[in-house]
Amino acid sequence: NKSERSNIDVKEESGEAHLNIFLNFYDLYKSQKRYKGPSKEFLKIEFRNALKTEDLILLCAVENQIPCAGIALHVHGTTASYRAAWN
Repeated sequence: NKSERSNIDVKEESGEAHLNIFLNFYDLYKSQKRYKGPSKEFLKIEFRNALKTEDLILLCAVENQIPCAGIALHVHGTTASYRAAWN
C-alpha cells in the first residue's frame, strides 16, 4: 500500500545508455552490499546480446526523477528470468 501511495514511477528502459546506467547502479549496489553476484562486465556482454534480439527488459523505479531501483529480466518465449537488480 505504501508503495502505491508513493511518488514512484516504474519505467521500462532500453538501449545502450540505459544499460550503462543500470550496470553502474548495479555495480555500486554490489559494492555496498558486498554481494558477489555476476560481474558488471559479464552482465554487460549478456545484456548487449539480449538487447540485439529485444530479449532484455530493464525496469527502473524513479522517485522525484531519481532512480531508486532497477531490475533486468531476460525474456525467453512467453516467460522471463530474473538476471540482476539493485535498490
